[in-house]
Amino acid sequence: MPHGPLHKDNDFKEIDVDQLRKLSTMWKAEDLLVNPGFDEAGQDPTNMNTIRYYQQRHDAVKELVLTKPDEFGIINLNGIDVIYKYESDDDFRLAISTEMLGPLVRWYHTVTVHATGAQTLLHTMKQLYYHKKLTATINAVTSACTTCKISNKTSRQYRLLSPRHAVTAPWNEVHIDAIGPWTFKAVIGTIPKTYTFYALTCIDPVTNLVELKRHDLTVNLPDDGDETPAQPKAPTAAMEYQSTGVS
Repeated sequence: MPHGPLHKDNDFKEIDVDQLRKLSTMWKAEDLLVNPGFDEAGQDPTNMNTIRYYQQRHDAVKELVLTKPDEFGIINLNGIDVIYKYESDDDFRLAISTEMLGPLVRWYHTVTVHATGAQTLLHTMKQLYYHKKLTATINAVTSACTTCKISNKTSRQYRLLSPRHAVTAPWNEVHIDAIGPWTFKAVIGTIPKTYTFYALTCIDPVTNLVELKRHDLTVNLPDDGDETPAQPKAPTAAMEYQSTGVS
């Protein structure tokens, strides 16, 4: 991989981004379900054109190729010349301008849905990007993030639920409820009628045994389009179970 100032045409080495191992860690903004936005122009921060655009706007980044030729150079990625920092013969990082640094960190932090802390975010970004204030910017962004403060407002660790009092004697406590209504139509003779009934349930929470009793309504609704059922008399229904000695 070339390093140093590459200012001659025959000194440029073209590299396919898809073949770079480290660039596989980048997101493609167009693949995101919700793109948080990077700048006012709506540019994609993962696009080499965007990186070159911000590099060319910052004289300090362009001068790195001339002032530190052993560390910085120009590389062609998918037909776009960008400035990079040489790390080793098979490793490099893209130089990021100060203007791009803050929005880029905030964009990455939002894309990762605030799930990564400062150290994890730094480990992710430093594999691809270089800026001398990358660590400080990440710490500043994550520490000032309102969403992270709300999500991490407690450090309490969640464990097993505390023991609760459980009833062990069958039928010592029962749960009674009326379920329904169920409505059906029938023709008796020549008169169509609508019948509605409920079911009264009694559940033992210890054995999970269920007793069910049909509870008919005393009112049959005529077939006049109004199928609103009358409500059962709950006290009367409960008394049916109380009369059996179940409490």
